[in-house]
Order: sequence, then structure tokens, then C-alpha cells
Amino acid sequence: AEATCVVVLLDNSKTLISMRPGMLVREVFDAVCRQLLLRDTMFFGLVTMMDGSELFMLLNTPLLSYMAEGSTTLTTHFRVEYYPTSIDMLVAREPTRHLFYLQAKHDIVSGALPVPPDTALQLAAAAVQADAGCLPPVWDPAQYLPSSIMSSASPTVLKNQIAQQHAALNARTWAPEAAEEQYLQRAMALDDYGVFFFSLKDKHGSDQRPVPLGIYFDGVLFRAPETAQQQQQQQ
Repeated sequence: AEATCVVVLLDNSKTLISMRPGMLVREVFDAVCRQLLLRDTMFFGLVTMMDGSELFMLLNTPLLSYMAEGSTTLTTHFRVEYYPTSIDMLVAREPTRHLFYLQAKHDIVSGALPVPPDTALQLAAAAVQADAGCLPPVWDPAQYLPSSIMSSASPTVLKNQIAQQHAALNARTWAPEAAEEQYLQRAMALDDYGVFFFSLKDKHGSDQRPVPLGIYFDGVLFRAPETAQQQQQQQ
């Protein structure tokens, strides 16, 4: 049977690419970038899941090396791989800024990027404006808030709180592009923005709990599993 590579994009749509013997990851990546009309390809990559963690695929590696034996489908995700240190590099770059916005929103809503409740409500207000261009009469707060916050109050209460933030920020005056920029500015101020975490086993610990190891543009970040204390080892 013919093998297929399924690429999940940042808006959750999917692109199907027929695989051929010897096909490289780069060929799929380049095809997706052409589809997205993306020129700033250096910020992005394709990931696949391995042992429960995201693994960025090497562009010059054959696709078949990432496929399970006997499988005819390989699922990959197109996502941000390298994060700039300033939003100034993204503001005027389309569709790069939009893709970074989608990545940040995905990470926040999924819980991968922790966010304080007040900031989450501000981000949700900006995202509603970015997606709809207004505060629409019907919308679901679960599309904009992580489950930890959704479980803290009823959807109606959370919608009212987001609407209050929308008014306080005067977000109705923002064009969608400006709303995305506002979202990114707040997301980039979060402690864990742009950090990729990996789980390591602490051989000296009696309980063998995983130790989160974060890698980001400014160095390496260790987080003790029993506390929220962070220690940064600068490059």
C-alpha cells in the first residue's frame, strides 16, 4: 500500500503527502512551506512523537526512518522550532507572525505554556479579537483558555470575565493583525515562552520522579519536580 505523510498544521488542518522511497523530510517541509506561502522557513520544523515526547525531524533524513514498521501512515506536526528574542522580528512578517500567534495560542490552551489566570483572561480577549475581529455573540471560552482555568468557573462566568478584559483593553479597536501582536507581546513575557522541556530521570532520587529540563535561546533551565523553583544556567 502507498505510504502517506499526514502533516498537522498550526490551525489543526491537515495536509496529506504521498510518500515515495527515499523521500526526505526536507521535501515534505518544503511542500508545506510553499502551501503556506512562507519565506521565513528557518523558524519552523516538523515534529513527530517518540516515547511520549516531541522530536524534531532532521530535514536530510529519509521519512521512512521515522515510520513504525508495518505502518503506512506517518503523522507529523508543523510547528515553531526556533524563537526570536524580540517581537520586532515578527510584526511586519506575514504569515510568520500569524503562525507564531497560532503556536503561542496552542501552547497556552493546551497547558504546555503555563500562564497566570489574569494574564490568561487578557490573552483570551486578544485572541477573540484576533480570530473574529470583534466580540461575537456566540463563542466558546474553551477555545482560548487552558483546562486548568476552565475548571475554575462556569463558561458563562469566564466569558463575562473575558468580555470585561476585552473592554478594559479597548480591544474592539484592534485590527486582527494588531490583536495577534498584542497576544504575542504578552505570551513572550511568560517565563516558559520558547522553552522546550524534556523529562529526565533523577538517578539520585529515591522516588525516581522525572526532572524537567528546559532548553531555550538563552541557555538551560532546570526545574525541581517538587517545587516551582527555577535555576537558569546561562550560556
